[in-house]
Amino acid sequence: RMAVPPSTVPTYLNAVLNNTRKLERFRNQVGLYRWMHQMYYSVQCIYEDRYEIWSFTAAGSLVQSSIKVRRNPELRQLRGFRQFVGLL
Repeated sequence: RMAVPPSTVPTYLNAVLNNTRKLERFRNQVGLYRWMHQMYYSVQCIYEDRYEIWSFTAAGSLVQSSIKVRRNPELRQLRGFRQFVGLL
């Protein structure tokens, strides 16, 4: 078989994720961030009665803001580890 020259292979990944180990590390970091968000940051938002909202500006950049909304029903639904974290 003939090897394909690197210039003809399309680049789908960021140059930082050029090998399998780096890709796996990135995947693990994303998983850890999602777990932390679900178990801690979202509980913190429930106790502070707010939602984190992501939106685009007219210039096309992404911005984060929060809105205040009563979240008592969600607070009553917290169970287990998420409830424990909220009480810390």
